[in-house]
Amino acid sequence: MLTPNVRKTWAPVGQTPILRHCCRHDRVSVISEHELDRTGAAQKASEFLSALAITHPWDWQVHGLYGRFLIDAQQDIPAWNEARLGLFLNPNPDGEALKSFAFVGSIAAHDKWIEIEVAIREASKDDGTAERAILEAEPLFTGSTKVHVVLPKKQ
Repeated sequence: MLTPNVRKTWAPVGQTPILRHCCRHDRVSVISEHELDRTGAAQKASEFLSALAITHPWDWQVHGLYGRFLIDAQQDIPAWNEARLGLFLNPNPDGEALKSFAFVGSIAAHDKWIEIEVAIREASKDDGTAERAILEAEPLFTGSTKVHVVLPKKQ
């Protein structure tokens, strides 16, 4: 919930009012560029996510998203580290989180399919969800599928 910047107060005219507000620290609001294909927008969003990853080290969603941004920036090792952190901080990863982890792994750690498979099984609370994610991600690690990151054209 956002706190309004301007409010009526009972402070005397000419004196700066002191506004007290109880903040909840269990959620974060971030406003960023929404058109990431614009020049510089992805960089700005990545800077926001980088700052959030540092200031909110327990937030698994930030780490997962930041890992995908780092893949787009072709920074494979940091992306792989963020993806692993995001997966293991997630208290109950669903199929999409597991597939996202496998996707980052297919680019950043293509030769580590066995480790990725084990990580998916360890992180998932549901064996069926883990097996479905593994079956869907396995083609990313075989010779039949190649993953290429296509960056947007500079304007």
